[in-house]
Amino acid sequence: MNRLFVCIIVLAWSCAPLAAQDTVLSQFKTSAETELRGRIILYDWFSHEHTSDDAFVVKTTDTKLPYVRVLYRVYWGFDAPAAKETDVLDRWAFIGRGTMWSFFIHNPQEIEEKQACAFHINAYKYEDETGSGEIPRFIPTPGAGTAGIPPIESLPCFILRRGGLTRVDAPDIKH
Repeated sequence: MNRLFVCIIVLAWSCAPLAAQDTVLSQFKTSAETELRGRIILYDWFSHEHTSDDAFVVKTTDTKLPYVRVLYRVYWGFDAPAAKETDVLDRWAFIGRGTMWSFFIHNPQEIEEKQACAFHINAYKYEDETGSGEIPRFIPTPGAGTAGIPPIESLPCFILRRGGLTRVDAPDIKH
């Protein structure tokens, strides 16, 4: 009886890594990445200028998703390593006309990603010698047409994967 009990314990202990691996694989299969094409038309100027993170709105070529909100962070989590210079997104993508771009995105899955997508978008407040006021958090990219964009918080929110922004040759989007 004791041998049987010991065998069951050893077998259960040795199968635990396999169960964890199956969980990771099933999570990976459901976390499909999607490619969208379009141009960045609005962006969070503060994070763009002062961090390696970015938050922006893309006008896409997809009629089902004409506008999407995209968040980019090289690493998520409070203990994330510092980003490298090569991790910063191509600054040419932040021009609202010209080159078309591919965005490789996925739905938010980790807690940090979900919280970032649910975060209320506040304007930046300032106070100086002339008084105080607010600066919109998202501003248009140069050359972008911004008429008819739904409120940013109402847009579907996605996460751009690291290395997930590339130039594409594609037909022009009408602004």
